[in-house]
Formats: sequence, structure tokens, C-alpha cells
Amino acid sequence: MTALAAAHPPVAMSRPSSAPPVRGQGRPGQESLLHGPARRPSALPGTEELVRRAAAEQGREELRRARSLVAVVAVACVEVEAGRRPLRDLAGWLSPEVYDKVARRLELLASSPATRGTGTPPPRPVGARVCEVAPGRIEASATVFTDGRARAFALRLERRLSRWKVTTVEMG
Repeated sequence: MTALAAAHPPVAMSRPSSAPPVRGQGRPGQESLLHGPARRPSALPGTEELVRRAAAEQGREELRRARSLVAVVAVACVEVEAGRRPLRDLAGWLSPEVYDKVARRLELLASSPATRGTGTPPPRPVGARVCEVAPGRIEASATVFTDGRARAFALRLERRLSRWKVTTVEMG
């Protein structure tokens, strides 16, 4: 081997551009026919990023569950006021203070001359919104359609042990 050949190793001949691509080979950034898009190991998310993404997804899932709970509680409150459901059904969702507030509201409704009919169609939730104002605290609003009108609800939920409890409710 000469000094010139040692300084310059042989260069592989590239295939002509008219030749079909060989499986598993391709230009950088293009899809390989066998393995999908080429990725450098540094392009994959690290452990910290995966943990952060998982925590964010758990938070979003928790808010979705809370939004469903808000809609269910709002419909249940309307059903209690209409006489379709007993008040004790709300005990698992409401804090004792809110439960007493709803009970007083029912007493006032019972003493008013307005009738509480059961011949109307059942209430249906129209929508619910939630916003986490602090860790373990959510403020929410819900709309329920009943008796040809929309009723608005504002609620505050707090995490107590492993459950959400309604600690404040305003019914419109």
C-alpha cells in the first residue's frame, strides 16, 4: 500500500439514482421501508419528560372525571327539588354544610305554593366546566335543562381522602 492510498481510503461507489431503493436503507430523515421513520436516540423523550407527560395526562383525566361528577350532581339536585329523588341520595357527594343548605332549600320549596310535579321529562345535563384553582380544589359550573328552562349551577369541589366532595353549591 502506498502512502497516498493509506491517506485516502477507497470511497464506496453510490448506486445510480434510477436503481430502486434497497430495503432498510434510505437517506437520513426519510422513512425506511422496514423500520418506519428514522430517529436518532437523542430525539426520543427522556425519563423526566415521560414522567412529566404522564403526570399531565393523569391531571387531565382527573378533571374529566370531575366534570362528569359535576354534571351528575347538578342533575341530582334538580331531581331532588322536583321530588324525583330523595335528599339522602346526595349525602355521598355533598359536605354536611352543603347538605344542610340543600335541605333548608327543600323546606322552603315545600312551604311555597308552587307545585312539584313528576309528570315532566327528566332533567338532562347540557354542559359542565371545571377549573382547578388549587391542588385538590376545583370550581365548576353546570347547566341542566328541565321543565323547558335552563338551570345554572356553580360548585366548588375539594378532594377529601380519595373522593371529591361538593363544599359549596349555588343553584339558579
